[in-house]
Amino acid sequence: EFRRVLFRSDARQIEYETLDVIRNGAARAEMHTLTGQTRAPSIELDGHVLADFGADELEAWMSRLGYAV
Repeated sequence: EFRRVLFRSDARQIEYETLDVIRNGAARAEMHTLTGQTRAPSIELDGHVLADFGADELEAWMSRLGYAV
């Protein structure tokens, strides 16, 4: 499911940064600070946070924020 999200982002030329929250404790702590939870994937976009999502949820969320999906 997450690979589908990345593929869609790549196809739309959306820039993103991936952080390995399994292997990187600092990245995991940052995710927890942003989202208040430890579930991945999580995304922060212009101050808005979506956590523990699938590709369809991401598209609906981005659309609600006014981004073309």
